[in-house]
Amino acid sequence: MRLFLVRHAESYSNTQGRMMSSTDLDLTEKGLAQARAAGAALFSQLDGRRFDAVFSSTLLRARRTAEMILSAWQGESPPVRALACLREMELGRLEGLTWEERAERFPDIETDRGLSALRAPGGESYEDLLRRCAEFCEELAALPENARVLTVSHGITLRALVNFLLMRPDGDVNFLNWPENTAITELEWLPGKPGRLLRLFDDSHLRETGLASPDYEEWGLFAERDYLSLRQQPDENL
Repeated sequence: MRLFLVRHAESYSNTQGRMMSSTDLDLTEKGLAQARAAGAALFSQLDGRRFDAVFSSTLLRARRTAEMILSAWQGESPPVRALACLREMELGRLEGLTWEERAERFPDIETDRGLSALRAPGGESYEDLLRRCAEFCEELAALPENARVLTVSHGITLRALVNFLLMRPDGDVNFLNWPENTAITELEWLPGKPGRLLRLFDDSHLRETGLASPDYEEWGLFAERDYLSLRQQPDENL
């Protein structure tokens, strides 16, 4: 099975500098252009072959991104199946805070280097997120082994899902940088086996079209070690 995992395009939640999970806002004009660029890139990479299944989070920014990606294919495409298990991690009392406010009110909580230990106050824990990843894998397991599958989700959820599909130690997720909007991860996967990663958070379609976030290196890159170079076995220091 060939999986294409895509983060949603820029939404109005991304432009406010606040932590958003369940807040349901639409894409910006730039976000619409990003989603179209991702669709054009995927269409080219697949030589026009269609996806056999398309999944998205139930949140508007993910559903709209999936629809805009599919617009690159003229004619009928598979329906977008919106699944609650692909929603962003519920952030509880962190919802709507700026990153500075989060650091001041909840200094012990870290959503990047500490994701594997995260328990959002009034929201979900990382273990809750892993249960949702397992639920999504049950959906995938019902598809043909040669299926091409598009999945559109969110930053935290995708970091957890990539690590889960690769069967990497939980601590490794803390070295996965934030994916840029519409960044594409591609991997081969079969139920019960670790996935084979083909590309990770590829945002070349944004850089080629001038649609990349100008400050991505400030908010997106934090890992002190390269995720792909980490040892495959659990490390007590991770």
